[in-house]
Formats: sequence, C-alpha cells, structure tokens
Amino acid sequence: MGGIFDVDGPIMNALQDLMVLVVLNLLTILCCIPVFTAGAALTALHFTIMKLKKGKSGLYKLYFKEFKNNLKTMTPTWIVLLLFGIFLAFDYWILYRMSVGAGESNLAKTKVFLFNSGTDMMKFLFLLEYLGIFLWFAIFVWVFPYGARFVNSAKANLHNALLLATGKLPRTLLMMLFTMLVPFFMLVAFLKVFPLFVTIGISLPAYLCSFIYAGVIDPMVRKAKLAAGLPLLDDEEDEEREKRLREEAESEEETNSEIQ
Repeated sequence: MGGIFDVDGPIMNALQDLMVLVVLNLLTILCCIPVFTAGAALTALHFTIMKLKKGKSGLYKLYFKEFKNNLKTMTPTWIVLLLFGIFLAFDYWILYRMSVGAGESNLAKTKVFLFNSGTDMMKFLFLLEYLGIFLWFAIFVWVFPYGARFVNSAKANLHNALLLATGKLPRTLLMMLFTMLVPFFMLVAFLKVFPLFVTIGISLPAYLCSFIYAGVIDPMVRKAKLAAGLPLLDDEEDEEREKRLREEAESEEETNSEIQ
C-alpha cells in the first residue's frame, strides 16, 4: 500500500503529469495569442504529449523547439483551416438571420437550429452547413496530431486528416467529444469554468485524445520508418523489441503482397 505514495508511485507520477499538462496548457495559450501561430502551438502540444507518455524529460524545451519547427510547416495548414472556419461561421450567421427575425421568440430560434422552421431549401442549406461544421471539426481533431509526426504541405495535411477523420469515424467522434467538453462548459458557465480552461482546458483534452489516436498514428509512423529504413522506436527502447517489431512489419508486408 505504501508503494502507491512513493516518489515513483502511480499517484506521484499522475500528479507530475498533471503539473506538466498545466504548464503545457499555459504555454499553448501564450503561443496561440497571435492567432496565426495557433497551428504550430497545438501541433507542438500534441508532439510533447506523445513524448510525455513515453517518459521523456526536458518537455518544455522540447515544446518550444517543436513550436519553432512547426511555424513554417503547420501555419499554412492552420490558416486554411481558420479561414474555412470563419467562412462557415459567417455563412451560418447569414442563414440564421434569414430564417429568424430580430423579434422572434426563443422557441422559433430553437426550431431553426433543429431544422423545424423555414422552407425545404433553407432546411437543406442548414443541413449542408452542419455537415460542413462537422467535417471542419473532424479535420481539426486529427490534423495537429498528424502534423506532429509527419511533415507535409497544407493540402496534404488537410487531405490526410480528412481521410483519418472519415476512415476512423468512431475514434473521431470520441476525440470530438473530448475536445468539445471544455467549450461546452465554457458556454454554460464561463466565469466558473474559465480558471479550469486556463489550467488544463486545452492540454487535458489533447492528452485524452492521445490515447485514441495513438493506435492510428503510431502504426503509420512505424510503417513510414520501415519504408525509409529508419529505427522503428525511440533510442530508449530496447533493440530486441525493435527487431521483433521490424520482423512483424516485414512479415505483414509480405503477406499483403501475396494477397494482392
């Protein structure tokens, strides 16, 4: 029982990880303030969280290093995503104003949100709008973890994130749920939840999402390293395990070739 509260015990390790998440959250907020740097900041956050789960040290220095590296690679991706998000928000505002007058009741406004008001054409336009918002958010939760491990053009990043979002839909929905929880509570009780947002409102959802996307991103990284002839694992991993994983990957590749 005493081992639980040891310096290297699970409780102390959890508290240490929590403190790291708090600091990473503050760093991410600061790096997101110029807005156009948010893509690099969020990508650096996911990369650092991946290393946190592997027990790496020097995480804050690593965060700033990745933030600097991602400014060139992920900023164009983020700008495209941001502009599309602004377009969707503006488009929704126009549709909403067309469907609901300034003096309408709250019930009428709710009916518009639930597709129960307006012409068939307006319902169809709202349906397209909500589909666009869903796809935008689905790409959002995938593009930064993907960009943390792969360097591509903005077009490739967004395209691959869309493929991951639609191809791994159950994981996407879970990641969207984790990512939406904090904004939802912020809308319900802004002043009460704002301190929570400042401390772990960004890093905690990203940390929870890392358990979901790891099963997709890690095999992709392993396959890419295998194709490039690079070490499959980080240098702190033992060579015997790496050899076994490489043999498994090569065996799987041979099996796929025979099937084709």
